[in-house]
Amino acid sequence: MNHDIVVIGESGTGKNIVHQGIANIGRQLSGTPIATFIINAKMASAPALLKNVAANPCFLQLIGEVGKMYRAYSKSKHGDTLDELFTVKLDLWERSGPDGNAVGILYSNPDKNVQPVGVTGIAHSTLGESTPSVFFGALTTDMMNDGLLSRLWIIEYEGEDPQFNEHRLHEMPKEWINYLSNLVRAASGRLNQQPIDHSNESAALIRKFAQECRDEKLNAGKDPAQRQLWVRAYEKVIRLAALLAVADNYLFPIVQVEHVEWAISMLRHANLTVQRRVCDGDISDDADHAREAMVLQRCRRWIEAERKDPKEERLRQNSIIPRRFLQQEVSSKDLFKNHRFGAVTVLNLTMRSLVENGYLMEVDKTKLAEDFNVRSVCWRVLELDKR
Repeated sequence: MNHDIVVIGESGTGKNIVHQGIANIGRQLSGTPIATFIINAKMASAPALLKNVAANPCFLQLIGEVGKMYRAYSKSKHGDTLDELFTVKLDLWERSGPDGNAVGILYSNPDKNVQPVGVTGIAHSTLGESTPSVFFGALTTDMMNDGLLSRLWIIEYEGEDPQFNEHRLHEMPKEWINYLSNLVRAASGRLNQQPIDHSNESAALIRKFAQECRDEKLNAGKDPAQRQLWVRAYEKVIRLAALLAVADNYLFPIVQVEHVEWAISMLRHANLTVQRRVCDGDISDDADHAREAMVLQRCRRWIEAERKDPKEERLRQNSIIPRRFLQQEVSSKDLFKNHRFGAVTVLNLTMRSLVENGYLMEVDKTKLAEDFNVRSVCWRVLELDKR
């Protein structure tokens, strides 16, 4: 029941609780073998990961600033250390379960070989956090084609910075501590995996969702972004539902309807996050196309939302977008600010391309001044549905 979870949020929004919170829980479960199941470290290489799996096939790996790791991976070449590490990681995801066996790595020098013989029931999970710009800026369509994104749970928080909580719970209730302590001891003492049953209602719901996943994959066609959202959706949902069942009753876990419904809801939310980021141009290896998609998405956002300023509202009603709005929206994005020509110049080039391809048309400055009392550069939206 392994999972790879990435928590996304701006700095100061509290995403570091994934480290502090788990450390706090571990402290309160002292006297149990909880440390066996948690590794707070980065794996330096594929052999390092396989050696840890051979020593303990079931553990959660906590990773800080995971976006930087994905950024380094996106720049790695075939055969590099990170490329080998992620190749092994992708393989381990597929080998989870009682029938999965870890694969080894063989070198020309046999002394360096890593062969985790007899390791089954692998469940190597990861939990990391990152800021949106770093994480999404590192993702490419190649990662979709490789199946990396389809394995991830991407959870993004876009709200405001939370207020200080004077009533924060620092200690768990005694009942929680007792229950979790017994759960950890039971997991540590098991020699084999325990099957998880399903209620008839939850099994029917899972079958219905499996058909939905199949339909979504067929509808996606050859679009890698859309297809990868559903390739492993069924597996992710049944794994998460099973994990919820274990949390509720680790002795006799039974997947109920509420477990499946919660897991499906979680998956839909994660998929919507990725879909929106793809539409915004935040995930792409074609930088020019991504910049154009990002600008058009901002144009759509301008057209669809009413403006408080009367002058801006008149522009919006006439499908006219001022340059100032677009520059404020995209100049801080990596695709623009990191370009060697600078954000302003590359925005000019992007707008010229959109005009030449018939998406936008620059509005005559005299007409803007006379009809709208506006003296800045503006464009009229001609077509948004082509992208």
